[in-house]
Amino acid sequence: MVTAKAALLVAMIAMGAGVVGWGIPSAGSSCSPLCDHARFTVQFSLSGSPSKYSLDADPNLVTGLANTTARQGQFPASVNLYVWYVWCDTTVSGGKLVLQQTGGGWAYSFSCGTGQSSSGNPGSTSVLFTQALAGNNNYDIIEQNTNSLADTMQGGFLVSTTNTNQQNTLPGSVAVQTIFQIKTGQTLHVWFESGSAAGCGAGSLVCYIGINPVVSGTNCRLDLSGGSFTTMGSPDSTVDVCTIAGNTSFAWESVASNTDTTPHLISGLFVVSIY
Repeated sequence: MVTAKAALLVAMIAMGAGVVGWGIPSAGSSCSPLCDHARFTVQFSLSGSPSKYSLDADPNLVTGLANTTARQGQFPASVNLYVWYVWCDTTVSGGKLVLQQTGGGWAYSFSCGTGQSSSGNPGSTSVLFTQALAGNNNYDIIEQNTNSLADTMQGGFLVSTTNTNQQNTLPGSVAVQTIFQIKTGQTLHVWFESGSAAGCGAGSLVCYIGINPVVSGTNCRLDLSGGSFTTMGSPDSTVDVCTIAGNTSFAWESVASNTDTTPHLISGLFVVSIY
């Protein structure tokens, strides 16, 4: 039977991390007596579908070997800029469409072909360009004609501007999903782990999801380095993947971590019980 304290702990985690109940195997299955302790999923998810919007450059007749500022604006301050998709349309082969910081600084440049050309995917979780914005948030869209002939040019960018905890983790960052405490005398059991960090570099714990101590203590982590979908354990196993014993002075946090050089969509889940 699940005690009132254990039920309260589960409710606390559910409110903080979106925990979803996992089906308990029926009576007579091989997991008895562990079936007496309900199993739940702790989800790890950093949004792969942030609010995306387009920045279009008006069509302009650009004289040979010249640049035209097609659009100017301002992004929100102290967020991250992501470019997901870019397209360009020209009447003469070549040229560039540039999204850049006003006055110089960061810039993303796309080389146009003949007619319409593009890069990226509007629905992708892989970005073409990312830039942390502080006060450097004024932008220009520049149409560059690299030919001697006049060229009618237009195009646009699909972007999002969001904080790191609403988007793919940035290099070197840890995104905390929720913080919870395991009561003295109880243990958190992890029975199953699964997750992915598409495109993450190879190594040890370059990308991972896991439960880390806030101050000190043991942790449970699933290494997602190398970019492939990873699983450990079984949802109805009698052998846990790892355990964390509770102590009244310690708290734990569920986190997604990325120390790679580029952003990645990180997601997954742990099937756990606490008793």
